[in-house]
Amino acid sequence: MGRDSQNDDVRSRVLDAARRLFIERGYEQTTIREISVASGVSSGSLYHFFSDKEGVFLHLTLEVFEGTLQAAASAAARYRDPHLGLSLKWAFLVRLISTDRRLAELFSVAYGSWKISEALLRVATQRHQLLLGGVLDSWDQERFFIATLVLAGVLSALVEERVNLDCLSEEKRVRALLSTALPAFGARPEKIQGLIEKTLELLSSITLSSVGFGEGDHRA
Repeated sequence: MGRDSQNDDVRSRVLDAARRLFIERGYEQTTIREISVASGVSSGSLYHFFSDKEGVFLHLTLEVFEGTLQAAASAAARYRDPHLGLSLKWAFLVRLISTDRRLAELFSVAYGSWKISEALLRVATQRHQLLLGGVLDSWDQERFFIATLVLAGVLSALVEERVNLDCLSEEKRVRALLSTALPAFGARPEKIQGLIEKTLELLSSITLSSVGFGEGDHRA
């Protein structure tokens, strides 16, 4: 096995073990030593790839967001509507937190960390500009950043609602998110309701396993 392949194998083992432990035990209760033992990777090798536990968690969080984007893009591809593809991605993030409180708690940790939040905002702004730049050709990067801040604020609020109150259904969370995020991202008012309904229709076509979580890993 070549050096690059060995490095990829080590990283994958660390991330797989960390994902499992974070879901089973929670972020705060999981230690770097436990990740090292569960992955069969020495602490020294682990620190070669990740600066700390937060660095491992950041990588996993970005992986989930990228997975939701790819799964949503695939599900919405035939409609050729970038707003629909992004709506489906955002809605599936709501499904993740609605499916399992433990996932919602992990999202709460992510939004509570500036290191992770800053990375999510930066990557998401770039993605939004790439996907919607052709439709919103008069928008500059700052305007996409502001819209992404609006989206992040609503998502963070829904995460905290799920963790602390849990009084809304998944559908109501999706509707609340999209009714705020779509206008922020320049969707035409007359299209918004149709986008919300189509998103809800397509949402069932994306599985948890498509974004890196096994169906059996979750309990409501």
